[in-house]
Amino acid sequence: GDNDDSAADLPTTMAPTTTVNPNTTVSPNTTTPANHTTIMPTTKPPPPPTPVPVPDPKRNNFTLTNGEGKICLMAVMALQVDANYTKKDGKVGVAKWNVPDNTTVAGNCGNDTSVLDITFDEGDSKISITFTKSGKSNMLQDDDKFKASAITVEYVETEARFPETNSSGQAHTVTNSNLTAFEGSVGSSYKCMAEQDVELSGDVKLVAKDIQLQPFGLDSDNFDTAEECPADNEISNIVPIAVGCALAGLVVIVLIAYLIGRRKSHKGY
Repeated sequence: GDNDDSAADLPTTMAPTTTVNPNTTVSPNTTTPANHTTIMPTTKPPPPPTPVPVPDPKRNNFTLTNGEGKICLMAVMALQVDANYTKKDGKVGVAKWNVPDNTTVAGNCGNDTSVLDITFDEGDSKISITFTKSGKSNMLQDDDKFKASAITVEYVETEARFPETNSSGQAHTVTNSNLTAFEGSVGSSYKCMAEQDVELSGDVKLVAKDIQLQPFGLDSDNFDTAEECPADNEISNIVPIAVGCALAGLVVIVLIAYLIGRRKSHKGY
């Protein structure tokens, strides 16, 4: 009898009741970890460097003197070089740079051929222009003509001038020996304010503007009579044509207004 009383006096520990959804199967002694999705931070590639805009080239004076110290070739012009190149990502970039003020001018003057060499970038860049007399252009013209028949551009691909280049430090020499550029008459100077793009290859061109030059027949330190280039003549011809069209339009408007006014006055009677 004592044992029964002792057992009855012991405290009773109640197991916690767990309510299980009838549609849920619970495995005994199994802990199901929660699914956690780790979001990796996205790393954006750095934006490509913004190309620095190249200002318009400045006009420079390039002169050559003969053995007697007399000026035999004179050229005043603004020059720029444009060159395509391959970037590290395989894309094509375009580099543009101007011929600066501090250049070294050399070359030679001849009776039929003169050469102007312009060196800059501490010798890394060079532009060589060969002028030749082209002779009589046709049976009706007796005056000899001159032209730039060949131009060579030498340059080095630098990181500063060719951003992200795949050929840093590579030297280039590009020549076109079949040109008819800057053409004028011997005894006169060639003048052209409009931009002249001289293609040297599929990837390189020489851009010249505000040009006046004379490679032959200089009698003094000044240019002879200037011959304007066709591009400048086109611009000078456009202005009077535009003014004439505007005046013609104005006359038509006045005439229409006059006719309308007359018609109204007749109706008034």
